[in-house]
Amino acid sequence: QVIEPYVCARANPMTDALARAAIPQGLRALKAVVEGGGPDDWDAMAWTSLAGGLVLANAGLGAVHGLAGVIGGMTGAAHGAICGALLPPVLAANRWAVPVGSETRARLDWIADEIAQVFGAEGIAGWARSHGLPGLVALGVTGALRPGIAARAQRASSMAANPVPLADAALIGIMEAAG
Repeated sequence: QVIEPYVCARANPMTDALARAAIPQGLRALKAVVEGGGPDDWDAMAWTSLAGGLVLANAGLGAVHGLAGVIGGMTGAAHGAICGALLPPVLAANRWAVPVGSETRARLDWIADEIAQVFGAEGIAGWARSHGLPGLVALGVTGALRPGIAARAQRASSMAANPVPLADAALIGIMEAAG
């Protein structure tokens, strides 16, 4: 919840300052906590969570949460698991869709670099799967549900803040990529 507001259409100087500081710290803490980190790592996760709440309340979210709300309502799957599965393909779709040289593209490139520094070549998606995060199919999102989810997500308030409009076909592709 700290990454989406940094690239959303309503990002602002206050949210940028919090998110830009919290994203690298949060990525490092996430990896450390899952792999058995100590109290300092948990403190870093708590700070990242607080920063995430502040930035999402003041900037908004995006396609991850636009889809996650619909998926959670339809399947009852855990919100965090849904968001974890969706984040990498949403970042990739947004990165592909925004113009090269734009401020948003620079932000998405920076996030990709930060993720690569922490999670290496496998990226956050591969790392998360190797540590037990299920894909969307395991969470109940079958191929037959995807078109309806995409259509409903288009009307979600979070989707309005996504940095670029994503067509239903792109949202379906995101869900396919999220397993």
